[in-house]
Amino acid sequence: MQRCIVHVGMHKTGSSSIQRTLFRELRDSRFRYLDLGHENHSGPLATAFLAVPEKYHLNRKRGLNAAAVQGERQRLRQQLDRELQSDAEIGIISGEDISGLLSPSEVSDLHSTISKHVYDVVAVGYVRPPFGFMESLFQQVVKSSEARDFDVGRYYPQYLKRFRKFDQIFGRKNVLLWPFSSRDFPGGCVVRDFSKRVGATIPESDIHRVNEAIPREALSLLFIYRKFGPGYGIGPNVVRENNNLIMALMRIGGPKLRLSFSLIKPVIEQNAADLAWMEERLGVSLGEGDRADDDDAIRNEGDLLQVKPDTLRWLSEQLEGSDVRSLPSPRDFYAIAQLVHKLRDKVNKVHGTFIKRN
Repeated sequence: MQRCIVHVGMHKTGSSSIQRTLFRELRDSRFRYLDLGHENHSGPLATAFLAVPEKYHLNRKRGLNAAAVQGERQRLRQQLDRELQSDAEIGIISGEDISGLLSPSEVSDLHSTISKHVYDVVAVGYVRPPFGFMESLFQQVVKSSEARDFDVGRYYPQYLKRFRKFDQIFGRKNVLLWPFSSRDFPGGCVVRDFSKRVGATIPESDIHRVNEAIPREALSLLFIYRKFGPGYGIGPNVVRENNNLIMALMRIGGPKLRLSFSLIKPVIEQNAADLAWMEERLGVSLGEGDRADDDDAIRNEGDLLQVKPDTLRWLSEQLEGSDVRSLPSPRDFYAIAQLVHKLRDKVNKVHGTFIKRN
């Protein structure tokens, strides 16, 4: 392998679509999408390079102890070494957590590991403006973890912390950062843009588009479940269980979640120096202009906790045949969380594995 392209995200920039397409459809003989057992390399690389990999959220959710994680760590490092010795001209690694979670020393460890086998190592990534990033990441956190609070400030992207380590370790000339702007992508498609930039040939018919947006009403139910329910769970099947629950809730339909601009604007203003650093580094403005809030925009946690009566009726209909005697009050959050939990059990009834609840 002559070159390795390390795609570092950032989060919420179409990475899932890029990863699924490369993992399933990359047939350009010059390229190899490294096989680490998953289409998204975040989990394998976090386990292989984090200083304390047993604290990584997926390892905690799976209930793995330190010994099991260390065994997995050794296996993944060996697998990465084998993949980097491929005869392909160019290898591709892709994982958002490389930029989001790995510290400078951990990124340096990853870079050194790759450089033992490959002379030309470059990091690439898309940079999303803060408002859209924070709005999208908030949804992802509710979907993938307990998210028991509504502190939107924690979802600011922290550009300097996220990206400067790559300039320092890879060398700035080996770090290519691109604005995430779908209107500027070929056909509005980030996969087409990525493949064009790295020089890979991927037919349009082979592109996978992963839509991770969730309707507002579904997110309200999920937030209530995370905040007032029994917990995400711990065990080998909990990630699949939660994903199945989310797919069921997605059927509610309706408008997507929108966060109020008045909620996000102060956070962006507090991080003006960080945003200015990113804009100078990128060479373009990441300003999104003022937005007019519509009536459905979420302004606070109370807005998110409001569940429409039609949504509760929909939830009850999904549980037809279950022991649901009456609809709870829209303000009885514990009762609503229990209904969501019944739906989780119903959609996962084929799984008989014991799950330890938080």
